[in-house]
Amino acid sequence: MSVNTPNDEQLVAIENHGGVLSAGAGSGKTFVIVEHTFNRIFHLFHTTYKINDEAWLQQFIVSSSRIALLTFTKKASIEMAERLKNRSKIIDLPDGLSRDVLDQAISNVYVGTIHSFLLKLIREGVISGVENVEITADKKVEEKINGLIEEKLIQMKIG
Repeated sequence: MSVNTPNDEQLVAIENHGGVLSAGAGSGKTFVIVEHTFNRIFHLFHTTYKINDEAWLQQFIVSSSRIALLTFTKKASIEMAERLKNRSKIIDLPDGLSRDVLDQAISNVYVGTIHSFLLKLIREGVISGVENVEITADKKVEEKINGLIEEKLIQMKIG
């Protein structure tokens, strides 16, 4: 598994970015997001780690759970989660951080779509005033909608 070397623009984003990242296809967005995430996690480690203090681990894990990586599509979120997991296996660790503790931190990072994240916040009561949220789209509904769309497209081509 090879690791890319970031170009100058990517390096700035990896080291300083902390918000929305927007760029064209194939520009290395996922690479930058993954590297930035490790940069943040290592920063959290350095600010919480104390030798002979057991409380630092809980603080570190809780802090890493405050990281959310959001995309628009489920496919992109799956790709990002896989890259995060794969990178965690080979990245050089700072002194004092074990691979097991890093894995715990990574497993607490939220990776998903914007919509799934908002739904999570609603269900957990973080966003108030929203009640009775239901997800109605299931496989059968999705297939029906796709069938209707295809039917309409065929009608448009013929007509």
